[in-house]
Amino acid sequence: MRLRIKTFGGRLERISVEDNSTLGDLQKQVAGVFPELGPDDVKLSLNKKVEVDGAAQDLLRTAGICGGDTLWILSSVLDEKESSQSDRHSHTTSASNGLQSSQLFSQAAGQQSSQAAEQQTSQQVSAPIEEMQEAHKPDMQQLEQAQQTPDITISSAPDLLQRVLDSCTTALQSSHQLLLLTLHAVLLETGMQLTCQDEMYALPDEALAKCSSVRQLQYCLQRRQLEPSCEVKYISLGAGMACIAASFDGSRITTLNVSLEQHLQLLQTGCSSEEAVSLFKDLEQLWTELKDKLALKMLAGLRQSAGLSPPLGLLALPAELKTKILSSLQAKDLSAVECCCTELRHTAGSNLFWQPLFQQEFGFVTSYATIQAGRLGWQGVFTQKWVERYIYS
Repeated sequence: MRLRIKTFGGRLERISVEDNSTLGDLQKQVAGVFPELGPDDVKLSLNKKVEVDGAAQDLLRTAGICGGDTLWILSSVLDEKESSQSDRHSHTTSASNGLQSSQLFSQAAGQQSSQAAEQQTSQQVSAPIEEMQEAHKPDMQQLEQAQQTPDITISSAPDLLQRVLDSCTTALQSSHQLLLLTLHAVLLETGMQLTCQDEMYALPDEALAKCSSVRQLQYCLQRRQLEPSCEVKYISLGAGMACIAASFDGSRITTLNVSLEQHLQLLQTGCSSEEAVSLFKDLEQLWTELKDKLALKMLAGLRQSAGLSPPLGLLALPAELKTKILSSLQAKDLSAVECCCTELRHTAGSNLFWQPLFQQEFGFVTSYATIQAGRLGWQGVFTQKWVERYIYS
Protein backbone atom coordinates (compact mmCIF):
# COMPACT_ATOMS: atom_id res chain seq x y z
CA MET A 1 0.00 0.00 0.00
CA ARG A 2 1.09 3.60 -0.60
CA LEU A 3 1.02 6.19 2.17
CA ARG A 4 1.72 9.91 2.47
CA ILE A 5 3.87 11.13 5.36
CA LYS A 6 3.58 14.83 6.14
CA THR A 7 5.16 17.19 8.66
CA PHE A 8 3.72 20.36 10.10
CA GLY A 9 6.48 22.25 8.35
CA GLY A 10 4.97 21.32 4.98
CA ARG A 11 7.30 18.49 3.95
CA LEU A 12 5.53 15.64 2.16
CA GLU A 13 6.99 12.21 1.42
CA ARG A 14 5.37 9.22 -0.28
CA ILE A 15 6.32 5.71 0.80
CA SER A 16 5.22 2.18 -0.09
CA VAL A 17 4.82 -0.60 2.48
CA GLU A 18 3.68 -4.20 2.30
CA ASP A 19 0.01 -4.93 3.06
CA ASN A 20 0.99 -7.15 5.99
CA SER A 21 3.40 -4.63 7.50
CA THR A 22 3.29 -3.80 11.19
CA LEU A 23 3.25 -0.42 12.87
CA GLY A 24 6.89 -0.96 13.90
CA ASP A 25 7.88 -1.61 10.26
CA LEU A 26 6.21 1.64 9.22
CA GLN A 27 7.99 3.61 11.97
CA LYS A 28 11.39 2.24 10.88
CA GLN A 29 10.70 3.13 7.25
CA VAL A 30 9.60 6.65 8.19
CA ALA A 31 12.76 7.04 10.30
CA GLY A 32 14.77 6.08 7.21
CA VAL A 33 13.08 8.80 5.15
CA PHE A 34 13.50 11.40 7.92
CA PRO A 35 17.11 10.95 9.21
CA GLU A 36 16.49 13.52 11.96
CA LEU A 37 14.24 10.99 13.70
CA GLY A 38 15.02 7.71 15.35
CA PRO A 39 12.49 4.84 15.31
CA ASP A 40 11.44 5.76 18.86
CA ASP A 41 10.82 9.39 17.85
CA VAL A 42 8.35 8.52 15.09
CA LYS A 43 4.82 9.25 16.33
CA LEU A 44 2.15 9.18 13.63
CA SER A 45 -1.36 10.59 13.54
CA LEU A 46 -4.28 10.37 11.13
CA ASN A 47 -5.86 13.65 12.29
CA LYS A 48 -2.90 15.86 13.40
CA LYS A 49 -3.90 15.49 17.04
CA VAL A 50 -4.20 11.93 18.34
CA GLU A 51 -1.35 9.45 17.93
CA VAL A 52 -2.19 6.20 16.17
CA ASP A 53 -3.00 3.69 18.88
CA GLY A 54 -1.26 0.34 18.66
CA ALA A 55 1.79 -1.70 19.56
CA ALA A 56 4.82 -2.11 17.28
CA GLN A 57 3.76 -5.66 16.36
CA ASP A 58 0.21 -4.65 15.39
CA LEU A 59 -0.70 -4.79 11.70
CA LEU A 60 -1.43 -1.48 9.98
CA ARG A 61 -4.99 -2.62 9.24
CA THR A 62 -5.53 -3.24 12.94
CA ALA A 63 -4.35 0.29 13.71
CA GLY A 64 -6.84 1.72 11.19
CA ILE A 65 -4.27 2.60 8.51
CA CYS A 66 -5.24 1.86 4.90
CA GLY A 67 -3.68 2.52 1.52
CA GLY A 68 -3.89 6.16 0.45
CA ASP A 69 -3.99 7.54 4.01
CA THR A 70 -2.08 10.71 4.94
CA LEU A 71 -0.14 10.35 8.19
CA TRP A 72 1.19 13.33 10.16
CA ILE A 73 4.41 13.16 12.15
CA LEU A 74 3.94 14.31 15.75
CA SER A 75 7.53 15.15 16.77
CA SER A 76 8.80 18.21 18.60
CA VAL A 77 12.37 17.32 17.52
CA LEU A 78 11.49 17.51 13.83
CA ASP A 79 9.43 20.67 14.28
CA GLU A 80 12.30 22.43 16.08
CA LYS A 81 14.82 21.44 13.37
CA GLU A 82 12.51 22.56 10.57
CA SER A 83 11.85 25.82 12.40
CA SER A 84 15.55 26.51 13.02
CA GLN A 85 16.43 25.68 9.42
CA SER A 86 13.72 28.06 8.25
CA ASP A 87 15.03 30.81 10.56
CA ARG A 88 18.64 30.33 9.38
CA HIS A 89 17.56 30.34 5.77
CA SER A 90 15.55 33.52 6.32
CA HIS A 91 18.47 35.24 8.11
CA THR A 92 20.99 34.23 5.42
CA THR A 93 18.71 35.39 2.66
CA SER A 94 18.15 38.76 4.34
CA ALA A 95 21.90 39.35 4.83
CA SER A 96 22.70 38.37 1.27
CA ASN A 97 19.98 40.61 -0.09
CA GLY A 98 21.26 43.52 2.03
CA LEU A 99 24.80 43.19 0.63
CA GLN A 100 24.00 42.46 -3.01
CA SER A 101 20.49 43.84 -3.56
CA SER A 102 21.52 46.06 -6.47
CA GLN A 103 23.32 43.22 -8.31
CA LEU A 104 20.70 40.51 -7.79
CA PHE A 105 17.52 42.54 -8.18
CA SER A 106 16.86 41.66 -11.81
CA GLN A 107 17.85 38.00 -11.31
CA ALA A 108 15.60 37.67 -8.23
CA ALA A 109 12.70 39.21 -10.12
CA GLY A 110 13.07 36.64 -12.88
CA GLN A 111 13.32 33.79 -10.39
CA GLN A 112 10.21 35.00 -8.53
CA SER A 113 8.28 35.13 -11.78
CA SER A 114 9.34 31.58 -12.66
CA GLN A 115 8.61 30.33 -9.16
CA ALA A 116 5.17 31.98 -9.21
CA ALA A 117 4.31 30.24 -12.48
CA GLU A 118 5.49 26.88 -11.15
CA GLN A 119 3.62 27.41 -7.88
CA GLN A 120 0.42 28.29 -9.72
CA THR A 121 0.69 25.15 -11.86
CA SER A 122 1.38 23.01 -8.79
CA GLN A 123 -1.62 24.48 -6.96
CA GLN A 124 -3.89 23.81 -9.91
CA VAL A 125 -2.83 20.15 -9.95
CA SER A 126 -2.91 19.56 -6.20
CA ALA A 127 -6.00 21.65 -5.35
CA PRO A 128 -8.61 18.92 -6.04
CA ILE A 129 -6.68 16.38 -3.95
CA GLU A 130 -6.19 18.83 -1.08
CA GLU A 131 -9.87 19.77 -1.16
CA MET A 132 -10.91 16.11 -0.94
CA GLN A 133 -8.47 15.50 1.91
CA GLU A 134 -9.76 18.56 3.75
CA ALA A 135 -13.37 17.46 3.28
CA HIS A 136 -12.67 14.09 4.89
CA LYS A 137 -10.64 15.32 7.86
CA PRO A 138 -12.34 14.35 11.12
CA ASP A 139 -14.02 17.05 13.17
CA MET A 140 -12.16 16.99 16.51
CA GLN A 141 -15.18 18.12 18.52
CA GLN A 142 -17.25 15.28 17.06
CA LEU A 143 -14.35 12.89 17.60
CA GLU A 144 -14.22 13.75 21.31
CA GLN A 145 -17.97 13.19 21.58
CA ALA A 146 -17.62 9.82 19.85
CA GLN A 147 -14.92 8.77 22.30
CA GLN A 148 -17.33 9.49 25.15
CA THR A 149 -20.24 7.69 23.48
CA PRO A 150 -18.71 5.13 21.10
CA ASP A 151 -21.87 3.09 20.49
CA ILE A 152 -23.92 5.16 18.05
CA THR A 153 -26.66 3.42 16.09
CA ILE A 154 -29.32 4.58 13.70
CA SER A 155 -32.83 3.31 13.04
CA SER A 156 -34.40 4.09 9.68
CA ALA A 157 -37.91 3.15 8.66
CA PRO A 158 -38.47 0.81 5.70
CA ASP A 159 -39.46 2.63 2.54
CA LEU A 160 -43.04 1.31 2.55
CA LEU A 161 -43.62 2.32 6.17
CA GLN A 162 -42.39 5.82 5.40
CA ARG A 163 -44.83 6.07 2.48
CA VAL A 164 -47.69 4.81 4.63
CA LEU A 165 -46.89 7.37 7.33
CA ASP A 166 -46.64 10.14 4.75
CA SER A 167 -50.11 9.24 3.45
CA CYS A 168 -51.68 10.14 6.83
CA THR A 169 -53.43 13.50 6.60
CA THR A 170 -53.95 13.90 10.35
CA ALA A 171 -51.69 13.59 13.39
CA LEU A 172 -51.49 10.23 15.13
CA GLN A 173 -53.31 10.19 18.46
CA SER A 174 -52.48 6.73 19.83
CA SER A 175 -49.87 3.99 19.66
CA HIS A 176 -52.53 1.62 18.27
CA GLN A 177 -52.79 3.82 15.16
CA LEU A 178 -49.03 3.62 14.64
CA LEU A 179 -49.04 -0.17 15.09
CA LEU A 180 -51.92 -0.54 12.63
CA LEU A 181 -50.05 1.57 10.05
CA THR A 182 -46.96 -0.60 10.57
CA LEU A 183 -49.03 -3.75 10.03
CA HIS A 184 -50.44 -2.25 6.83
CA ALA A 185 -46.92 -1.52 5.54
CA VAL A 186 -45.80 -5.09 6.33
CA LEU A 187 -48.76 -6.55 4.42
CA LEU A 188 -48.04 -4.29 1.45
CA GLU A 189 -44.43 -5.46 1.40
CA THR A 190 -45.53 -9.10 1.56
CA GLY A 191 -47.65 -8.73 -1.59
CA MET A 192 -51.17 -7.79 -0.42
CA GLN A 193 -53.35 -4.71 -0.72
CA LEU A 194 -56.65 -3.37 0.61
CA THR A 195 -59.76 -4.32 -1.34
CA CYS A 196 -61.65 -1.09 -0.62
CA GLN A 197 -59.01 1.56 -1.34
CA ASP A 198 -57.86 3.06 -4.62
CA GLU A 199 -54.85 4.54 -2.84
CA MET A 200 -52.39 1.77 -1.97
CA TYR A 201 -50.66 3.34 1.00
CA ALA A 202 -53.47 5.16 2.83
CA LEU A 203 -55.79 3.48 5.35
CA PRO A 204 -59.52 4.33 5.54
CA ASP A 205 -60.37 7.11 8.01
CA GLU A 206 -62.66 4.80 10.00
CA ALA A 207 -59.79 2.36 10.54
CA LEU A 208 -57.74 5.10 12.19
CA ALA A 209 -60.60 6.38 14.36
CA LYS A 210 -59.26 6.80 17.89
CA CYS A 211 -62.49 5.70 19.59
CA SER A 212 -62.64 2.37 17.73
CA SER A 213 -61.49 -0.68 19.71
CA VAL A 214 -62.08 -3.18 16.85
CA ARG A 215 -60.90 -2.36 13.34
CA GLN A 216 -61.61 -4.61 10.34
CA LEU A 217 -59.74 -4.52 7.04
CA GLN A 218 -60.00 -6.69 3.91
CA TYR A 219 -56.83 -7.62 2.01
CA CYS A 220 -56.32 -9.40 -1.30
CA LEU A 221 -53.36 -10.30 -3.48
CA GLN A 222 -51.79 -7.40 -5.36
CA ARG A 223 -52.53 -7.10 -9.11
CA ARG A 224 -55.51 -9.51 -8.86
CA GLN A 225 -59.30 -9.28 -8.54
CA LEU A 226 -61.01 -8.83 -5.17
CA GLU A 227 -61.34 -12.58 -4.65
CA PRO A 228 -60.02 -14.29 -2.69
CA SER A 229 -59.68 -11.89 0.25
CA CYS A 230 -58.56 -12.17 3.84
CA GLU A 231 -60.13 -10.31 6.76
CA VAL A 232 -57.85 -8.77 9.37
CA LYS A 233 -59.27 -7.78 12.75
CA TYR A 234 -57.25 -5.43 14.93
CA ILE A 235 -58.50 -5.49 18.52
CA SER A 236 -57.22 -2.97 21.08
CA LEU A 237 -56.74 -4.58 24.49
CA GLY A 238 -56.10 -1.53 26.63
CA ALA A 239 -53.30 0.97 26.12
CA GLY A 240 -50.46 -1.52 25.88
CA MET A 241 -51.76 -4.64 24.13
CA ALA A 242 -53.31 -5.57 20.77
CA CYS A 243 -54.65 -8.75 19.21
CA ILE A 244 -54.47 -9.23 15.43
CA ALA A 245 -56.51 -12.02 13.86
CA ALA A 246 -56.55 -13.04 10.19
CA SER A 247 -59.31 -15.26 8.76
CA PHE A 248 -60.45 -16.49 5.37
CA ASP A 249 -63.96 -17.80 4.60
CA GLY A 250 -64.79 -17.85 8.29
CA SER A 251 -61.82 -20.07 9.19
CA ARG A 252 -59.07 -18.43 11.18
CA ILE A 253 -55.59 -18.52 9.70
CA THR A 254 -53.60 -17.12 12.60
CA THR A 255 -53.76 -14.89 15.67
CA LEU A 256 -50.98 -12.68 16.99
CA ASN A 257 -50.77 -10.80 20.29
CA VAL A 258 -48.53 -7.74 20.26
CA SER A 259 -47.24 -5.84 23.27
CA LEU A 260 -47.12 -2.15 22.41
CA GLU A 261 -44.97 -1.33 25.43
CA GLN A 262 -42.29 -3.73 24.18
CA HIS A 263 -42.03 -2.19 20.70
CA LEU A 264 -43.32 1.40 21.00
CA GLN A 265 -43.24 4.40 23.26
CA LEU A 266 -46.86 5.00 24.26
CA LEU A 267 -48.32 8.18 22.79
CA GLN A 268 -49.67 10.72 25.26
CA THR A 269 -50.35 13.50 22.74
CA GLY A 270 -50.62 13.71 18.97
CA CYS A 271 -47.54 13.48 16.75
CA SER A 272 -46.83 13.94 13.06
CA SER A 273 -45.72 11.22 10.67
CA GLU A 274 -42.16 12.59 10.76
CA GLU A 275 -42.03 12.21 14.55
CA ALA A 276 -43.67 8.77 14.55
CA VAL A 277 -40.52 6.91 13.44
CA SER A 278 -38.70 7.99 16.62
CA LEU A 279 -41.34 6.25 18.77
CA PHE A 280 -40.17 2.74 17.80
CA LYS A 281 -38.00 1.01 20.39
CA ASP A 282 -37.02 -1.86 18.07
CA LEU A 283 -38.63 -1.49 14.66
CA GLU A 284 -36.70 -4.39 13.14
CA GLN A 285 -37.96 -6.84 15.77
CA LEU A 286 -41.56 -5.66 15.40
CA TRP A 287 -41.35 -5.82 11.60
CA THR A 288 -39.97 -9.37 11.75
CA GLU A 289 -42.68 -10.50 14.18
CA LEU A 290 -45.52 -9.14 12.02
CA LYS A 291 -43.95 -10.52 8.84
CA ASP A 292 -43.09 -14.06 9.96
CA LYS A 293 -45.98 -14.77 12.32
CA LEU A 294 -48.82 -13.14 10.40
CA ALA A 295 -48.13 -11.75 6.91
CA LEU A 296 -46.42 -14.78 5.37
CA LYS A 297 -49.17 -17.09 6.66
CA MET A 298 -51.80 -14.80 5.15
CA LEU A 299 -49.96 -14.77 1.84
CA ALA A 300 -49.72 -18.57 1.75
CA GLY A 301 -53.47 -18.89 2.49
CA LEU A 302 -54.46 -16.38 -0.19
CA ARG A 303 -52.28 -17.98 -2.85
CA GLN A 304 -53.62 -21.41 -2.03
CA SER A 305 -57.22 -20.16 -2.30
CA ALA A 306 -56.41 -18.52 -5.65
CA GLY A 307 -54.99 -21.80 -6.99
CA LEU A 308 -51.43 -20.49 -7.03
CA SER A 309 -48.27 -22.21 -5.85
CA PRO A 310 -47.01 -21.43 -2.34
CA PRO A 311 -44.63 -18.47 -2.05
CA LEU A 312 -41.06 -19.55 -2.74
CA GLY A 313 -37.66 -17.88 -2.73
CA LEU A 314 -35.60 -15.75 -0.40
CA LEU A 315 -38.41 -13.36 0.54
CA ALA A 316 -40.62 -16.18 1.82
CA LEU A 317 -38.01 -17.38 4.31
CA PRO A 318 -38.16 -16.41 8.01
CA ALA A 319 -36.01 -13.43 9.03
CA GLU A 320 -33.45 -15.63 10.82
CA LEU A 321 -32.70 -17.61 7.66
CA LYS A 322 -32.55 -14.49 5.50
CA THR A 323 -30.10 -12.95 7.96
CA LYS A 324 -27.97 -16.08 7.94
CA ILE A 325 -27.81 -16.10 4.13
CA LEU A 326 -27.12 -12.40 3.69
CA SER A 327 -24.43 -12.37 6.39
CA SER A 328 -22.36 -14.79 4.28
CA LEU A 329 -22.16 -12.35 1.33
CA GLN A 330 -19.34 -9.94 0.54
CA ALA A 331 -19.92 -6.23 -0.02
CA LYS A 332 -20.26 -6.45 -3.82
CA ASP A 333 -22.83 -9.26 -3.66
CA LEU A 334 -24.76 -7.63 -0.82
CA SER A 335 -25.03 -4.42 -2.84
CA ALA A 336 -26.38 -6.43 -5.79
CA VAL A 337 -29.06 -7.98 -3.56
CA GLU A 338 -30.21 -4.47 -2.58
CA CYS A 339 -31.10 -3.77 -6.20
CA CYS A 340 -33.74 -6.55 -6.31
CA CYS A 341 -36.69 -4.97 -4.48
CA THR A 342 -37.74 -2.59 -1.72
CA GLU A 343 -37.72 -5.23 1.02
CA LEU A 344 -34.23 -6.48 0.18
CA ARG A 345 -32.93 -2.92 -0.15
CA HIS A 346 -33.91 -2.27 3.45
CA THR A 347 -32.88 -5.70 4.75
CA ALA A 348 -29.49 -5.91 2.99
CA GLY A 349 -28.65 -2.31 3.93
CA SER A 350 -28.79 -3.10 7.64
CA ASN A 351 -25.88 -2.18 9.92
CA LEU A 352 -25.98 -5.81 11.04
CA PHE A 353 -24.20 -6.78 7.80
CA TRP A 354 -22.17 -3.67 6.94
CA GLN A 355 -20.41 -3.05 10.24
CA PRO A 356 -18.69 -6.48 10.18
CA LEU A 357 -17.86 -5.97 6.49
CA PHE A 358 -16.28 -2.59 7.29
CA GLN A 359 -14.15 -4.13 10.04
CA GLN A 360 -13.18 -7.05 7.80
CA GLU A 361 -12.16 -4.78 4.91
CA PHE A 362 -10.52 -1.85 6.71
CA GLY A 363 -9.49 -3.27 10.06
CA PHE A 364 -9.96 -1.39 13.33
CA VAL A 365 -13.18 0.67 13.67
CA THR A 366 -12.19 4.21 14.69
CA SER A 367 -14.27 6.70 16.65
CA TYR A 368 -14.47 8.88 13.56
CA ALA A 369 -15.97 6.00 11.57
CA THR A 370 -18.53 5.52 14.34
CA ILE A 371 -19.53 9.17 14.07
CA GLN A 372 -19.99 8.85 10.32
CA ALA A 373 -22.03 5.67 10.82
CA GLY A 374 -24.43 7.59 13.02
CA ARG A 375 -25.09 9.92 10.09
CA LEU A 376 -24.65 7.71 7.01
CA GLY A 377 -25.06 4.16 8.32
CA TRP A 378 -22.26 1.59 8.09
CA GLN A 379 -22.93 0.99 4.41
CA GLY A 380 -22.40 4.69 3.72
CA VAL A 381 -19.16 4.69 5.74
CA PHE A 382 -17.96 1.56 3.90
CA THR A 383 -18.65 3.19 0.53
CA GLN A 384 -16.94 6.44 1.52
CA LYS A 385 -13.84 4.67 2.81
CA TRP A 386 -13.64 2.43 -0.26
CA VAL A 387 -13.82 5.45 -2.61
CA GLU A 388 -11.10 7.24 -0.62
CA ARG A 389 -8.83 4.21 -0.84
CA TYR A 390 -9.48 3.88 -4.58
CA ILE A 391 -8.63 7.55 -5.22
CA TYR A 392 -5.52 7.85 -3.04
CA SER A 393 -3.95 4.42 -3.54
